[in-house]
Amino acid sequence: MIAALFDSIHAAQDRQATYQAVSVYRETGLDPRRIDPLLVRLAGRDLLLYRSYSRGVTLQMEAGVTDKVNLQAIEQRFAARYERFEERLQKMLEYIHLRSGQSRCRSAYLVNYLTGETSATPCGKCDLCSPTNENLPWRPDLFIAAEPLRIDPRMVILGAVKDHNYIFGKWTIEKMVLGIPQTTFQGKERKLSRSARASDHYGELEGSGVKPDHVKRALDGLIQVGYLQIVERSFSTGGTYPAVKITQKGRDALAGGIDLPVLQESGSVV
Repeated sequence: MIAALFDSIHAAQDRQATYQAVSVYRETGLDPRRIDPLLVRLAGRDLLLYRSYSRGVTLQMEAGVTDKVNLQAIEQRFAARYERFEERLQKMLEYIHLRSGQSRCRSAYLVNYLTGETSATPCGKCDLCSPTNENLPWRPDLFIAAEPLRIDPRMVILGAVKDHNYIFGKWTIEKMVLGIPQTTFQGKERKLSRSARASDHYGELEGSGVKPDHVKRALDGLIQVGYLQIVERSFSTGGTYPAVKITQKGRDALAGGIDLPVLQESGSVV
């Protein structure tokens, strides 16, 4: 699939190619819903640069994806993971659609799913198998009021860095999520790059009440405790610059696998 895509858009090593899903679909019949996750997976392994934006996509190949055998192996592994995901999704939907009168039990369903067996004992307490479901919390008309959620700038920063991993420096990340296209420093105008302004994360914190100083402190704190790191990256024209890169610890936090550090009112992390 990926090999056919690369042939269609004339992608080659050290060359940027534009991927337009509609055009590729018309030409090859390749489903964008399967292509995009594969490109993201290849980018996560640093085999290519792939930036998927609502305003366009830039794709740059690396040497590791020129071997069709390697591409086929990656595609097969992804297909197996996708099949497993579909299986789990169907189980979730089946649980959601459980109804009374089916001789089912919510607790037993979960135990059977996790153990792979079918002999779990009904709990006698849920809305499906209780002798009476009075006062049970499975009421569609029950609403619980909660305070409005506050935007955590750390999650926004981690998401932005993950999608632009090892590309932008600290200043660009800060201005991008705040939606600030340019600033003046020491009398000189400094503009945000086109790719940063085209990002889906551009202006993500705009109007949220999060101040620029909070974003700066949160970014510095995430670097300090190892969720992000600064790595020297080379310019195509020569020289280097410090780029922000997400660590595995940061990816785990973004996925909810580990807790983020404590967020202070000032926006810093400890």
